[in-house]
Amino acid sequence: MCLVVFQGCIAKRSKRSFDPANQECSGCPTTEVYKSYVKDAIAVEKAGLKVPLKKATEFNIAVEFQKELDKSAALKKAFYALTPGRQRGYLLHFSQPKLATTRESRVEKYVPQILKGKGLDD
Repeated sequence: MCLVVFQGCIAKRSKRSFDPANQECSGCPTTEVYKSYVKDAIAVEKAGLKVPLKKATEFNIAVEFQKELDKSAALKKAFYALTPGRQRGYLLHFSQPKLATTRESRVEKYVPQILKGKGLDD
């Protein structure tokens, strides 16, 4: 059984962690553990708690992408016209590689898609 709890990072996790003492011999969490997580998730929803998300402007822009934005006003306009989620996707994708050559190739590959107003996976 798999249990996915949205906003689970803000649910309280007092004594109910997945350690061997809380698991059955098959390695699966007990029913009581699942029930406790569901109760915590319900309490989070009733309290109206939300996970604070970073805005797209708070992410680092890869140097290679910043150079392209500085070169092309059309690219800059198209990028900032994208939804915050699409901007975040591109910024994460461009900044992940350690090698500058990989970052450059990713930027080159997706510039046409940005100019069309498309997201990373569109």
